[in-house]
Amino acid sequence: MKLAFKNRRMQFLAAGAVVLGLLASPAAGFAGEPAQQQQPKPDQSEKPQQQAKEFTKTIKKEFSITPTGTVDLSNKYGKVNVNTWERDRVKIDVTIVVDARSESSAQDVFDRIDIDFSNDNDYVKAETTIESTTSWWGGTNNRSEFQVNYQVFMPESCNLKLSNKYGDSQVDAISGKANIIVKYGNFELEGVGGELQLYLGYGNGTVVKARNVDAEVSYSKLNLNNVQDIDFSTKYSKLYVDKAASVKAASKYDQFSLDDIDRFNCESRYGNVEIGTARNVVATARYTDYRIENLTGSGDFNLEYGGLRIENLAKNFEDVEMTGKYSNFKLYIEPGAVYSLDGAASYSTINYPPAMEVTFEKDRGTSHEVKGNVGGNGGGVIKANLRYGGLKVRRKQ
Repeated sequence: MKLAFKNRRMQFLAAGAVVLGLLASPAAGFAGEPAQQQQPKPDQSEKPQQQAKEFTKTIKKEFSITPTGTVDLSNKYGKVNVNTWERDRVKIDVTIVVDARSESSAQDVFDRIDIDFSNDNDYVKAETTIESTTSWWGGTNNRSEFQVNYQVFMPESCNLKLSNKYGDSQVDAISGKANIIVKYGNFELEGVGGELQLYLGYGNGTVVKARNVDAEVSYSKLNLNNVQDIDFSTKYSKLYVDKAASVKAASKYDQFSLDDIDRFNCESRYGNVEIGTARNVVATARYTDYRIENLTGSGDFNLEYGGLRIENLAKNFEDVEMTGKYSNFKLYIEPGAVYSLDGAASYSTINYPPAMEVTFEKDRGTSHEVKGNVGGNGGGVIKANLRYGGLKVRRKQ
């Protein structure tokens, strides 16, 4: 009886709490009445926002310069177009474009952007400087609201220094030297007759024609169409070379696609290399795969945790030397080739051509050594020293 009484008392208290809650709620009516919805009062202070308008300011300068002088351009948050002409003068037109809700707001931006010019007989410089302040657009530098665009004309024979951040750049072909820095933007360079120093970060770039290129590339994609010598320092990028005499690279986490090159020398980690035709390849790599369509001369490959596949080793090849750990090598040799094979493997396999004349072979289960000739004595030389992996040599079908 005491337990039943206690349960009924608890039910009564709970019901009372519900009633009190309903009475205390301003949105609820009396029993049986629907709850009243409170309607928000219109904010009389709110006004429709003005649409942003475009305001522009143009700065024009022109300077004389010697035919072998240097033009130095430093910009940010806009485009840079560099054109060549047959005059010993440099013309620089800068257009500042601002999207703002009023002319006074636009003027505040114009007042904080300066273009600094300096020059002498063989040097012209234009530099964009932007005052940093927290008062723009309610607390932050809203850089998407403005652009600083350069239109430049210069002699084709001059040297060029160009730095552009957060904007795209286009440069006509010049016969002088060039130093290009592009960050968070794209660029296209039609040609450089002298040396090219290049830095590309977080963008896409194209060089149509150049001689000697020293390039640092990170988190980007770079196309080089027709160049003489290239020295790469790259990471997390994609590199495309159509034609080059010599390519040297220090690479991390990159993809290389090389079409027609004479010499390629690369130290890499965590990458992928595809080559169309090459005469000489030297590779030291970890966690990198190589695929070569046509190797005509020689190759020296030191691979760990990677692989090599040569689709066509030309019949007149010189030598291929392979050192591998946990790596697989596959060579397909052009018919008519004369060569010798000298291989040693630990915990690996050496799969040589059935037509090879074996002069020495020792197979101990965990190690395999073999020497032999294909097509007679002399000719090219294939050497392999492998540990955990494999080598397959076959006649190309």
